[in-house]
Amino acid sequence: MNAPLGLGGVDLPDRLDEMSLLFKRLPSTIARKGHTLQLDEFGPNRYAAFYGEVRADDCSPYLFQAKAPPIGQTAGESIGVLAGGYDWKVLGAGRDGSLVWVQITTTCSTDSSGPVSTVFAMSWGNVDSAWVFSAQADTLEDLDAMVTAFVSAARNARP
Repeated sequence: MNAPLGLGGVDLPDRLDEMSLLFKRLPSTIARKGHTLQLDEFGPNRYAAFYGEVRADDCSPYLFQAKAPPIGQTAGESIGVLAGGYDWKVLGAGRDGSLVWVQITTTCSTDSSGPVSTVFAMSWGNVDSAWVFSAQADTLEDLDAMVTAFVSAARNARP
């Protein structure tokens, strides 16, 4: 199955310097909201780029991440767990060469009494990689725009 939005034709970075360069090449604004890019490094195992409001939880509506899967897992195994579903709905999943991906939708709330919002997300990575990439947005259309922006940045990020 072909990966959506051109992901199958992208060389994903596996070194920290390449990861940093890729995230710096993301567009300064994204989707139709016009939010400004904010880069954040959470240590050697997680990079993130936010557009708009940065929240302490995973409910930030416009978010890119690259992070190491749980200890003992490859990206392929971690994405396989996501594709199995839990409290989210799997919209699609597949493999394109060494690239695996899953697209989901779920709801998110900052606390048990707060408002609930819908989140659309896609995770991808090379099967044997130590990095899982993901993007999330509050609409499927905006998620597609974000993944397309990632593909464009990745094609131009290799030194």
